[in-house]
Amino acid sequence: MRYVSCRDQQGGVAEESACSHLPKPPASEVCSIVACGQWKVLEWTPCSVSCGQGKTTRQVVCVNISDQVVEMNECDPDDQPATEQECAMPQCPSRSSDHGGFSPNNDSRKKTVPSHQWRTGPWGACSSTCAGGFQRRAVVCQDENGHPANSCDESTQPIEQRSCESGPCPQWFYGSWSECSKSCGGGIKTRLVACQRPNGERFNDLSCEILDKPPDREQCNTQSCSINPHWSTDQWSSCSASCGRGYKYRNVTCVSHTGQPIPEENCLHLPLPQKQRRCRGGRCPKWKTGSWKECSSSCGNGLQHREVSCVSGDERRMQESKCSRILRPPSTQPCRVTDCISHYSWAKGDWQECSKTCGTGYKVRAVVCLDKDEDEVLEEYCMNQRKPADKEPCNLQPCEFIWITGEWSECSVTCGLGYQRRLVSCSEVHAGIDNYEYSLNSSLDCPGTPPEDILPCFRLPCPAWRVGIWGPCSASCGSGWTERQVQCISAEGEVSENCSSSSKPEELKSCIMNYNECPYKMNTDSPKEYITLITGEEENFSEVFGYRLMDPTQCPSNLSRREDCQCRRDYTAAGLSTFTRVRMDLGTMTIITTDWKFAFVHEGHRVPFATAGDCYSAARCPQVGSTPHRAFHTHFSNLICCLFFFFICVFFLEILYRRCVLAPSTV
Repeated sequence: MRYVSCRDQQGGVAEESACSHLPKPPASEVCSIVACGQWKVLEWTPCSVSCGQGKTTRQVVCVNISDQVVEMNECDPDDQPATEQECAMPQCPSRSSDHGGFSPNNDSRKKTVPSHQWRTGPWGACSSTCAGGFQRRAVVCQDENGHPANSCDESTQPIEQRSCESGPCPQWFYGSWSECSKSCGGGIKTRLVACQRPNGERFNDLSCEILDKPPDREQCNTQSCSINPHWSTDQWSSCSASCGRGYKYRNVTCVSHTGQPIPEENCLHLPLPQKQRRCRGGRCPKWKTGSWKECSSSCGNGLQHREVSCVSGDERRMQESKCSRILRPPSTQPCRVTDCISHYSWAKGDWQECSKTCGTGYKVRAVVCLDKDEDEVLEEYCMNQRKPADKEPCNLQPCEFIWITGEWSECSVTCGLGYQRRLVSCSEVHAGIDNYEYSLNSSLDCPGTPPEDILPCFRLPCPAWRVGIWGPCSASCGSGWTERQVQCISAEGEVSENCSSSSKPEELKSCIMNYNECPYKMNTDSPKEYITLITGEEENFSEVFGYRLMDPTQCPSNLSRREDCQCRRDYTAAGLSTFTRVRMDLGTMTIITTDWKFAFVHEGHRVPFATAGDCYSAARCPQVGSTPHRAFHTHFSNLICCLFFFFICVFFLEILYRRCVLAPSTV
């Protein structure tokens, strides 16, 4: 599909009726896509030998979707399956078991050919359909009659498992978005999304992760069609480079038909003009080199020189700072015409054995400087001659890597859920005659997935703390203690000592009982006596009114003060306090009005018990509270207090009278 629209002379979108006199180009056309070829493998041929190690081959062809053979270049060469592999047949009879090496005692020895031989079965299927796996086969020891035996040489036992490659797993592939079905007002664009391998082999959607499937359609050109937007471009800037290649830039803005800038989303259905383009300044200065001069030495090591200069595009010489110092060619180089005649020469020894038995190693040899009498001298005498190499790499057969696992450790816990660990390492196997050598290597060298090194383990359930209910408080009033029973119980329900002491619940905690009912500090050397005010806070309060009239020479109507009066609230001594108990001095039989133990300050400053006041007016207005009934309750409470203390005084006078006057007469 493609987008086809009618345009005016300025390039703006016009109504299709304006182009009705012209043939409309097609918006879609039929297309066909040739499917990619796929590799197809035939059966393996019989092993090339009847005994020992051989090879087997198979034919690999490229076929199309109709299973017809096509050219090999239509399939992905990186995914081409192997056409040959090794195969193992029964061991061939031989007169000696010598493999060309040396025994542990460094002497050659002959071995008797055993009558029992290793025999292998065919390789099984790969354990994974993609991303690599492993194959297994049967390896058994048999006698000459094909019966099971156990006397085969373990050092020659063929491998039972090998890695296999089943090709990469299929993944989601998607194509480019098609043109939007509408130029404005909301349209739909689509694309091809398929589950396939990199070589183009197609699978159904369930072979890929269905939740990760990319969308194959989405909305486009959702902007309104009424504003007729288009792109507006500014002038190109100057080239960013004064010489050589650079770039020119310009601003591109989406504007309405009136030329006002609007969001770019309104122009996304139109081709975006270029915002930058390549440009070239003048020719940059460059380095120019002359020819190399003759070597400074006619024999042995010397130096050659040449002229290096910085020139402009027209070959004019310039300062070297105008050219890049990093790219400056060398002006000297070492040279050697021939070796000088000398009474000294290098002598080479024999190469030693390779440092490794497999893989890549190194071999070394002795290189010394000798005089004409072939006596060894210092290397400085031979420095005018090229010294032969004393070390070079050596490549042998590739190494075999296997996974080696250790024994599982004890469970990390004695009860509950824990874990066991073991050592898992990738080791390189060096093939010898009678032994193997193991060395640690990177885990990337070993085939397949490494064995597990952590294993969960579960023991009997751990003992747990069991708690009882809290007992009664040790005090009937005030602060006390309460306790409960805490026991460690095993999974069998018996008392245990294996619980963690750090998680033991508390057995004892503080408690408070009827705190306000206890005599205050009556059990100390300085007791305090408080009298409960039965009527409570509502009837026992003290207040200094905080409002003041704007005109202090007046009194409001009906002799009451109101908080909605024409006042200001700035009396700094104002406050409101309530009392539930008052403290009494038994020595003087008076109330301590400034004891705040059972007092609560509602606002402002503390006001002592049985105290009231204001700075409301200077016209001798009646002293009342912020509500009409408060002063009455304050004075009434004060009156009750006075009567209460009067009766207390009478009571104590009567006790003194009985003790001092009546008591002697009764003796």
